[in-house]
Amino acid sequence: MIKLEQRWKLLWDSLGISQRTAPSFEGLERYYNAQGRFYHVLNHIGNGLVELDFANRVGIVEYPKPLELVWWHHDYEYNSRKKDNEEKSWEKLSDELIKYGLFESIGDKCRIWTLDTKHIQTPKTNDGKIIVDIDLSIFGKSEEEFDEYEENIKKEYSWVEEKDYRKGRREILEGFLSRKNIYHTEYFRDKYQDRAKENLKRSIEKLRD
Repeated sequence: MIKLEQRWKLLWDSLGISQRTAPSFEGLERYYNAQGRFYHVLNHIGNGLVELDFANRVGIVEYPKPLELVWWHHDYEYNSRKKDNEEKSWEKLSDELIKYGLFESIGDKCRIWTLDTKHIQTPKTNDGKIIVDIDLSIFGKSEEEFDEYEENIKKEYSWVEEKDYRKGRREILEGFLSRKNIYHTEYFRDKYQDRAKENLKRSIEKLRD
């Protein structure tokens, strides 16, 4: 498996930006290693890249490289006390696209996909649906992986009173479970939806205890 740092450099190279002038991996690490992060770290990005590669291999991704660029950046800014993390992350990516002369060609797509990861409404584009499904793929992983995810999310919200956290988190998970489909694409529904429903139901019950 390619190390994340190498993968980061290869991505910029594929976009026509030399490793000498491309954004440094160390700079990326500083964002994802920021205090208060437990789930929204580079491990999340690495796992998502695996999902993106699988989706790309079956031919459902329209713009693989721009979508990968968005995936790397979609949690660039993350603060559980804020509601505009995706907007702030887009600002960071937008600055980079402008700096390297890429905004005109892929800027609009990247903005839409980044904001899709707010999970507020159904994405309108194919690749928007894919990046959202990748972001939710953790729902359909093993019980052990899902429970670790839930524990890390709780750590990121350690500033919230226990009873308030349990109520708020339960409502969020119930919102996903109440959807006709948790995932927007057939590929991810076939891969993860059944187990995702089981994990969500189990977690919701635990939050009621």
